[in-house]
Amino acid sequence: MRIVAGKFRGKKLLSPRGMDIRPTGDRVREALFSMLGTRVSGAHVLDLFAGSGALGLEALSRGARKAVFVDRSPEAVELIKRNIALCRAEGQSQVILSSCEKAVQRLHKAGAVFQLIFLDPPYGQGHGEKALGLVGSLLHADGLAVLESHVKDATGERLHGCLRIKERKYGDTLISMYVRETCGGGWGCSGGWKERGMDKLAVYPGSFDPITNGHLDLVERALKIFDRIVIAIAVHPGKNPLFSLEERLDLIRKSLEGHPLQGRVRVDCFKGLLVDYVREVEAHGIVRGLRAVSDFEYEFQMALMNRKLNADIETLFLMTGMRWIYISSRLIKEVATSGGCVHGLVPEVVEKALLDRLGVKCARASC
Repeated sequence: MRIVAGKFRGKKLLSPRGMDIRPTGDRVREALFSMLGTRVSGAHVLDLFAGSGALGLEALSRGARKAVFVDRSPEAVELIKRNIALCRAEGQSQVILSSCEKAVQRLHKAGAVFQLIFLDPPYGQGHGEKALGLVGSLLHADGLAVLESHVKDATGERLHGCLRIKERKYGDTLISMYVRETCGGGWGCSGGWKERGMDKLAVYPGSFDPITNGHLDLVERALKIFDRIVIAIAVHPGKNPLFSLEERLDLIRKSLEGHPLQGRVRVDCFKGLLVDYVREVEAHGIVRGLRAVSDFEYEFQMALMNRKLNADIETLFLMTGMRWIYISSRLIKEVATSGGCVHGLVPEVVEKALLDRLGVKCARASC
């Protein structure tokens, strides 16, 4: 059992052995999160009947802000804690040893609400319907409850004030998605959620070592064409980047903090073929920037190869803004290493990280 995508991608999780736990399989989990897409980003997540914690950890890996894990089994809770430690996600996680009913009461009393609730109760005996009835008070007005059940335990379209908006079968497993019938019109709403499914999503891939203001400018302009953008760091084992993958993910997220378009941008990473990742997140295309004629030959070659691998995926080229046309991550690092000023060429958080990493003093006087 492993994390399928995101910052913990490929991380192997401990599986239950000799315990009354039925973890969600990798294939079903991958399909589920493909349906959710970028809606996981920034969400507060509740993982009820958490078992191994795989669903909540997958959500954290894909950009969820926080996850609460609930299980009544001491053995399961210990397993969840160990998997959280493996992913180094302690700061974003809370684990509760309790029955579903008592945990919901506790969380409701504390005023907790969640944009995303996973329900994976024991199969049979109507546990799914009961669980859905319990969590209504915790579901955000625009939130989404995801119920996993056996195909023989199919639930109704309307239950306890919730409306089923999507249902998928994977072998004997049934995934049902519910929203509150009276919601706030956001991405989780019965109408809004379906409309969101028609949004145009693009992937902006690169190494981003580090991200520059030129990159951010391209994202802003791409969002005039697409509804949402995934900034995806390509992981190349053979390369020796200045910043680690985790550091680059963190720098990009911090660079976007407070930006008016932050809610439309997700930060992620991937290994392997770009076209496979684009298909995995159900994106509609790839965005790339062109600085000069020298970029064109390489980008043209890559676009044609991607088209060969998957004819349904298009690549959109945007010319770099004139203000940033001479900027590249490589040049930024070279200038900073030599003590030159990079102020205004990269976000301030990146400038500070560069100076700290390279051990050089601020050279703003030379700007």
